[in-house]
Amino acid sequence: MTNQTKSQSWPMTQAWTATGREAWWARGSEHTSEMLDFMSHRLSKASDTMRELGQCRSWEDASRVHSKWIEGTLTDYSAQSTKVAAINVIQGADAAQRRPRRH
Repeated sequence: MTNQTKSQSWPMTQAWTATGREAWWARGSEHTSEMLDFMSHRLSKASDTMRELGQCRSWEDASRVHSKWIEGTLTDYSAQSTKVAAINVIQGADAAQRRPRRH
């Protein structure tokens, strides 16, 4: 028996790992892009909230700003969860279509 690496002993390994690696990077970059956009959006809203809090003249004003911030945060995170789930579903369906059928 010769001393061969797995990729040399089975030529399909290289093709499979290249395709898998490309798919992994594509999925990862889409998730990363989405999360960075979301983080930017949330940081902008946090900045706006801090500006509003600085202009409050009473505890009631501060409570109103805080409540609005919490409600917006919950709404944004819920919407973001839906977006990420949709990305996962689409990518899963795409992967299932590309996968060879077993007989």
